[in-house]
Amino acid sequence: MKIRIIDSHRDFSQSRRARIRDFFMESKGLDADAAEKQVAFCEWFETEYAVKWFEVFATHKGQIVGYLRCMRSEKKATDWLIGDVYVKEAYRGRNVATKMYELLFDTLADFSATEQIYTYVDRSNKASIELHRKLGFQRSNRKEPFKIFVQLENDLVFCKKLVQWLPISDFDAGMVLLEPIWDAYEEKTGRLKAGRKQRLSKLLRQTLQEDENSFLTAWCGNRLIGFYAISNQEEIEFTTEKV
Repeated sequence: MKIRIIDSHRDFSQSRRARIRDFFMESKGLDADAAEKQVAFCEWFETEYAVKWFEVFATHKGQIVGYLRCMRSEKKATDWLIGDVYVKEAYRGRNVATKMYELLFDTLADFSATEQIYTYVDRSNKASIELHRKLGFQRSNRKEPFKIFVQLENDLVFCKKLVQWLPISDFDAGMVLLEPIWDAYEEKTGRLKAGRKQRLSKLLRQTLQEDENSFLTAWCGNRLIGFYAISNQEEIEFTTEKV
């Protein structure tokens, strides 16, 4: 089985369009005309709103067996919406959807502004709810995060924060970067303001001497939201937001 991602719908060959149409007919139970309109909608939307758009395909022996599409908000570069996640019944239980999501997450991580990924899940679809929770999605109270896609009455909104953990490799740059969030950490733990910079300096020097991955910073898009540090004396993990 192959998992691949396409970054535009507009360049699809006629044979690929036909395979997508046939997949929609089988997975959604649509007739040929309705399935063709679904395919045409993707191309129209991408052209109309000029948004970044991805489609992920799982194929086996030349046939599409899994599909999802994802688009960036036309208003906020931080937000993405996943829709139309389908896996053929014969291929369910083989981690097809998980593999498609993982490839998508890796791709979206290349866009530095990416913060949240949203999706709508029918509240009666227990398998889909369980899958999204395993993938790190959480229930969101936000209503219709993408206004142009109507949230149906039975839909639940799920959201995943895309967080990347990156190492600190330079002491001076690390001190400048970390001071504000270190202050937030020490305030939360009730430490006195005096000596905060010295405590950070000591920990950062220790970790950099031990292992380049001993002090990691947590980024959600372009925002620093936390850190993880481990030395021979202590281990600290702190985030300003739930991840």
